[in-house]
Amino acid sequence: MRRLLSAGLVLVLTGAGCGSGRAEVSDSTGPTAGPAPSPPPTATASTAPAPTTMLPPGGRLPTAEKPLRVLLLGNSMLFGVAPALRAGLEQTGSATTAQELFTLSDHPSPTAAARVATDHPLAPEVVVILSDSWEWLVLADAQVPGVDVSRPGWQDAYRTRVIEPWVEQVTDTGMRVVWLAMPVPSDPAAVTRMAALNDVYRAVANANDGVTLVETDPVIAAPDGTYTETVTSSDGRMLRVRALDGLHLCPDGARLIAAEALVPFARDWGLALESGWEDGAWRTEDRSWRGESPYPPQLCPPA
Repeated sequence: MRRLLSAGLVLVLTGAGCGSGRAEVSDSTGPTAGPAPSPPPTATASTAPAPTTMLPPGGRLPTAEKPLRVLLLGNSMLFGVAPALRAGLEQTGSATTAQELFTLSDHPSPTAAARVATDHPLAPEVVVILSDSWEWLVLADAQVPGVDVSRPGWQDAYRTRVIEPWVEQVTDTGMRVVWLAMPVPSDPAAVTRMAALNDVYRAVANANDGVTLVETDPVIAAPDGTYTETVTSSDGRMLRVRALDGLHLCPDGARLIAAEALVPFARDWGLALESGWEDGAWRTEDRSWRGESPYPPQLCPPA
């Protein structure tokens, strides 16, 4: 880290010659003139380096005039998190968002999937993605060449043929990726499938500085990591976090996951997170899921 030097004054002194200490007397009647006085010292300001602003790890400090541009990608699970996450980001006054219905493997190639982000009119700087059971269904239908989930080693093939190329093409543009792990579902078979997908995303994130994986189970699963519809808040209240369908989120589940997803935005871009968004209108008024609320009241009754 460069040290900043404060501006100082350097005194440049012009030296005078040394005399003998005695007045010289000439043969004339008047005294001889003494040595010419030295000019006064001159002061020159040293040139100090200009102050340097330390940038956050994300590369810049977003402002209201130039907000951080965030694109949210995913299917029904992402659309459950999105209203809360958008509210938290936009309340900072330094972020703007867009979201798209997106299943990564449902595109003809990783390049085609990457273009959803790289060619987006928002010109995103950050992509938030959550891949859910729709990703598994595409893989299970053998729609991805070279990836057969019925054969051992399919995770390696999925990683090298799909996920790594997508991440590389997105991050090569300078974008960062925030990957939300799929929350544990209630169906035992789906638990195994989603855990296998999460393992791939986790490995890719660990190997790539441009990708941050956000774990979601610690905030909406049971203490042992299994599925639960409700959790207990720090003040002892029972909160419904999952819908009665055994998969999707209710508002409090979305709020808890969004709070975790906001952490890298504060850390890497210095966004000033404020409270208040947690109980906003997004809980009841959002209609982003195909024109309907992502939290149907019949599926999200009080805990």
